[in-house]
Amino acid sequence: VNTPEARGPRFAFALAGVFGAVAALGLLLGVLVNPVTIGFAVPFGVAAYFLWHHASGRVTRDARRAADTSTRAERARADPRTRGANGFGARETRREDGGTRPNREGADRSLSEREAYEVLGLEPGAGQVAIREAYRQRVKAVHPDR
Repeated sequence: VNTPEARGPRFAFALAGVFGAVAALGLLLGVLVNPVTIGFAVPFGVAAYFLWHHASGRVTRDARRAADTSTRAERARADPRTRGANGFGARETRREDGGTRPNREGADRSLSEREAYEVLGLEPGAGQVAIREAYRQRVKAVHPDR
């Protein structure tokens, strides 16, 4: 068979063989002639191993095995559909009866009018100009670049 799929692993095996032969020759020359050549032979040996590992299909098999053994919770954590709009936390919470309800914790919770006035340090019923100025001061105080 002379398809690209069949040629790919054969080429990788051949390349791994060439790299392995260069590594073996470098090790032999390193032992017999000059030990410095061992430093050049080791990267060829490592490359030969990784080429052989990939061509043998073990990389794909190991990746599939790891994906199959991942737990349901790990897959749910990795699924972007289970996250809120900002990427953190769940959009909804599971109920005991199997249904879901919107998550009302954290960033989804909005302040009451009284709490908003307290945060800005204003009395209820303050004017628009005072609210705007207090808001700008508050933003300046809590901005991360400040």
